[in-house]
Amino acid sequence: MMVYDDRDRANVLEDLRDADPEVRRLAVERIDALDDGEALAHLVARLGDPDWRVRKATVQRIATRPDPDETSQRLIAALADGENPGRRNSAVEALVAIGARALAALMAACEDADADVRKFVVDALAGIGSEAATAALIARLADPDSNVRAAAADALHVIAQGGERAVAEDDRGGEGPGDERCHDEGRSTRSAPAKSPRNSV
Repeated sequence: MMVYDDRDRANVLEDLRDADPEVRRLAVERIDALDDGEALAHLVARLGDPDWRVRKATVQRIATRPDPDETSQRLIAALADGENPGRRNSAVEALVAIGARALAALMAACEDADADVRKFVVDALAGIGSEAATAALIARLADPDSNVRAAAADALHVIAQGGERAVAEDDRGGEGPGDERCHDEGRSTRSAPAKSPRNSV
């Protein structure tokens, strides 16, 4: 494990604010130079970075954090950021990447007062697609908001289709032109409504 000092910490904080997206991306990769709480706060902030490469690196770092409950709660709070759709979509991706470890926080957020948050929670549950996530989606069919109900119904339909395809592929033995595996498994089931660094280009 790499050892960081105060100068490393200062460099990471400075690079996170740099105008060059590659510098910011590499700063995300060196986020361990910060204390855990500080690192999480900056990672959640970088989910709203204007550059998709920085957002992608941030999602990957968040997915490996050892504190899924706290991390998931911070990500769910980011779902309320109506001013930055990229940040909300990236938060959904990060929750999906955390997977089953995020379910407790997501299930609690199903009762959030903000209908937009509940809809993005539905998107995250759909991306996880487990039995427990499916049960939570079924419960959202009774949500008081029509958009949340529609999102839950859509998600359940997609999950059901995936199960039917899996059974069909098993019956075929995984052979033939119909055996097309998903090549972008990192994406959510639904799309949400989402060197020396200084010498890099």
